Amino acid sequence: MMKWRENLDPADGVIWLGIAEVMEKLAADPNSDPEQLAEELEQEVQEFLAQYNP
Repeated sequence: MMKWRENLDPADGVIWLGIAEVMEKLAADPNSDPEQLAEELEQEVQEFLAQYNP
């Protein structure tokens, strides 16, 4: 039997909150660049993972 925590990654929270933030920014400013926002989110995730020590 698999425990529910086995499939969670420490970066999941950063990713999901970041996606919600990107969606809010796109809804508020239709001229914003989705690719740039995605790159910024990717950078945030990479920074988080670089600092995370399991």
